[in-house]
Amino acid sequence: MIAGFDWWLLLVGVVAGAGLTWLVLADFRRHDDEVAEGELELEAGWIAAALAAAGRSLDEPTVAEVLGLHRAWLAGPASGPEPVDEDTGEQVLGA
Repeated sequence: MIAGFDWWLLLVGVVAGAGLTWLVLADFRRHDDEVAEGELELEAGWIAAALAAAGRSLDEPTVAEVLGLHRAWLAGPASGPEPVDEDTGEQVLGA
């Protein structure tokens, strides 16, 4: 039969194993829903500069619009929100 101290070691081992498993499987990266709206311009500037350094030309307002659309996509239903023209309110891209 297992003595009381052995049960204590078993319990500590299970807890330590669960904690180690959580650390290995945890995802500590930032996700799109955690990025503040004010960081959108900074992120757009960084992406535009990185593309310019790679020889591609894309201005910050275009990158910011793409990031906004990406966040709208992630916030929408699983099939994604339908793109809408801001001026007319109609769907675009034949969607």
